[in-house]
Amino acid sequence: MRKSNFTFLCSILFVLTLSNCTMVDPVRAELEINPVLVFGTYYGFCGGDCAHLYKIENQKLYADQGIDNLYLFRDRELPFATEPRPEEDYAKAKFLISDFPNQLLQEEQQTLGNPDAHDQGGIFLELTMGEEVKKWYLDTSTERLPEYLQEYAKQVMAVVEML
Repeated sequence: MRKSNFTFLCSILFVLTLSNCTMVDPVRAELEINPVLVFGTYYGFCGGDCAHLYKIENQKLYADQGIDNLYLFRDRELPFATEPRPEEDYAKAKFLISDFPNQLLQEEQQTLGNPDAHDQGGIFLELTMGEEVKKWYLDTSTERLPEYLQEYAKQVMAVVEML
């Protein structure tokens, strides 16, 4: 009888120990170290300032420096202001890093939906984690996006509108 009580007690302790452990997602851990997130909207067929992009870096928010055509910057570094936006603007956007969908990091495609296919514009996301840089071009017609991404895309557009 004593042996079964001891086994039962060990089993309970083992289960309790496991329930107090949290598995750390290595992707999420890397995302929380010091990510740089570029987000915004763009239009391919317009004149003037056709992209409204922002960069979150080191807990500061920076606006782009007048990008006429995002497509011209596919292989070049995007220009951003050297002075950050006011703290209130950063406060409106900072959740975009913590809410960044893990599933998007696993996407094999850079383009999701049909961004700017019928002059509706697109959403641009660029995430830098350490040395790795990932870019995505998303449809603003969010129903064309994977379900896990629809609400986040709406949030990005709302933040851009507020800024």
